[in-house]
Amino acid sequence: MTAACARALFAAAMAALQAAPVQADEAATERQRLASQRAAIESRYRVEESACREHFVVTPCVEAARAERRRALAVVREQELKLDDVERRERARVRREAIADKRAQAAAQAASAASAAPVSGEGRAPKPALAASSAGHWAPAASRVPLDADGATAAARVARSAERRRQAAERKARIEQRQREREARTQGGVKGAPLPAASAASR
Repeated sequence: MTAACARALFAAAMAALQAAPVQADEAATERQRLASQRAAIESRYRVEESACREHFVVTPCVEAARAERRRALAVVREQELKLDDVERRERARVRREAIADKRAQAAAQAASAASAAPVSGEGRAPKPALAASSAGHWAPAASRVPLDADGATAAARVARSAERRRQAAERKARIEQRQREREARTQGGVKGAPLPAASAASR
């Protein structure tokens, strides 16, 4: 490859590098193209360096080829940095969309659970025994006192019934005791009465 052909290839490469900015979905293709351009620049430099060996004055020619190589690689590096920025922004966008999707799903699940909660419990009255036991278990002592006084629990009703039976038994026992005492006094009075005198009866 002659130096003129190498320069032509280099001009084409520079024109391609200065094209429109790359899009995120073209990042992989663009990176491969930049790698090819870098390889082409290195190949062109080796060709020009070899051609310089044929000149009488070698050093200026090689230095010019090296300067051209550095300029071309600088352009490639600039494009690579832009591509890195595009890919970085694309990754950040994907992360933001993933976070937004997770938040939307969580909000939808919370809304669904909130709307389903009243429906699932609607029309289901608690069982009386369970409600009474739950109230008696969890309510503080101050709130349980009025509940017992109003006869709202079975235990309170049983206790009052037993108390009434005990009081009735005590009243019955007292009545029976008084009756026995009256009977004892009556019988004692009859037995102790004096009999009439015999002399009085004979007269």
